[in-house]
Amino acid sequence: MAAPAPWPTGVLHALCYEHHTEMEMRQSVTHGHATPMYVCGAPGCVVGYNASRGYFLNKEGSRSPMEPYTVPRMPCPSDAQPMYLAEVPRERPPFLLWRCPKCNTSRLSGKFYP
Repeated sequence: MAAPAPWPTGVLHALCYEHHTEMEMRQSVTHGHATPMYVCGAPGCVVGYNASRGYFLNKEGSRSPMEPYTVPRMPCPSDAQPMYLAEVPRERPPFLLWRCPKCNTSRLSGKFYP
């Protein structure tokens, strides 16, 4: 199976880990620097992702109050960057394909492959 690559413009093809749908890129300005942030477009979803933090819950979302919730943390085995969910392979539904935004390393539900 060919792993998806980042888009040519540097935009990631990040999926929401709850809905397995493509997340929308937004610009987040922190300390005067604009960085891409990805948000799920599903109604009421508060899942966000950025390359430095990994997945997080956007407290400005509509869940109120915030429920105790586990956010997946998948560090890259090469550089420890937070990986993003890139694909949910149809031929292996229980497995998820994670991708590093920095080095492009892929991880399939705990199994590594080039």
